[in-house]
Amino acid sequence: MAMTREEQFNRILTDLHQSTPDIEGAAIISMDGLVMASSLPASVDEEGVSAMAAAIYGIGARTADELNRGLVEQLYIKGENGYFLITQTGPDAMLAIMANSKAKLGIACLLAFSDDLQEHRTAGCAPVTCDPLLFGLYST
Repeated sequence: MAMTREEQFNRILTDLHQSTPDIEGAAIISMDGLVMASSLPASVDEEGVSAMAAAIYGIGARTADELNRGLVEQLYIKGENGYFLITQTGPDAMLAIMANSKAKLGIACLLAFSDDLQEHRTAGCAPVTCDPLLFGLYST
């Protein structure tokens, strides 16, 4: 029996979250800021984070367009306690990942672009790329 889209997303998030201890949580969010699936920590306000992620992505996309930078591939916020990475996974959804400050973001980025998520990407999204040097895959 085939899994529903929600079941597929929940499985992907569970696998992503369990793939490395540095990933503290993840969510698949609609472009208008609604939670589609989540493995965020219980202490996190899913609805608030989802709305903020959609707003951040929208501002990033408008900025990239205005500056003639092309389609947005990924956005990230670095704080003293960790990272928040956002990437579009299709015309109607984005993936948000919370990682701790010790995370190798290259690994998180590669996991985010796994084959399972690629199945849900379609035309109109930026090409899937991940610069390992930019995201610290090879940092010491």
